[in-house]
Amino acid sequence: MKTRSSVSAGFTLIELMVVISIGLLVLGWGVPNILRTIDKQGISKAVFDLMEGCKQARAYAILTGHPAELVIRAEDGQMTVRKAKGPRLMRESGGDAVGVSSTGRTSGAKLTGFDKALADDVAIELLDVNFIDQMQFSEGIVRFYPNGTSDEFTVVLRVDDDWRKVSLDPITAIANMNDLADYR
Repeated sequence: MKTRSSVSAGFTLIELMVVISIGLLVLGWGVPNILRTIDKQGISKAVFDLMEGCKQARAYAILTGHPAELVIRAEDGQMTVRKAKGPRLMRESGGDAVGVSSTGRTSGAKLTGFDKALADDVAIELLDVNFIDQMQFSEGIVRFYPNGTSDEFTVVLRVDDDWRKVSLDPITAIANMNDLADYR
């Protein structure tokens, strides 16, 4: 007759405690980073809103067959997507001349669905459209076309020491973001 040994196959309490403590350490390092990624505040929210505006304007232009505009007001950070009105004409000093009212704001059919504002602590440091500085104008206007292209567009946002650059690929009108801390 065969007898069984008294040793059972399994984990000891110490082995379980080591594995659980390693898991808790990894979780402790990862959770704050995940929460920072999910939590959209400050510069992250500003970049997300700006890229969402570009996406909305591009989609509207492609789906309707009419040019669309993303309008950014540098002084208060308002962003709006609207249907473009008329051809793009340039002022002598740059910027659009089409549909400018006496208040300095351009006219055009505002689209429902995208009307955002940057937080007060977000500063627009650079706003270029087609390599023309738009900071001197009341509005920077980026045009998106039905064939999926757009104007050349670059904006640099800053919150304290956190800088982000959002730019458009004019051939595809897709926005991308760079953290400028990577270039210092």
